[in-house]
Amino acid sequence: MRLKAAGVVKAARSGNEVYYEIANPEVAAVLSALFGDREEEYQCTISR
Repeated sequence: MRLKAAGVVKAARSGNEVYYEIANPEVAAVLSALFGDREEEYQCTISR
């Protein structure tokens, strides 16, 4: 995955599921500027 290789996200695998999290504080700041300081948690699970 390109985002993971670039250090933008980090991934954790649990069985067939992969959980992604923003790993770069600069990217988190950009997303916060674009979308506001929302406290909602978005979850997307990718299964293979």
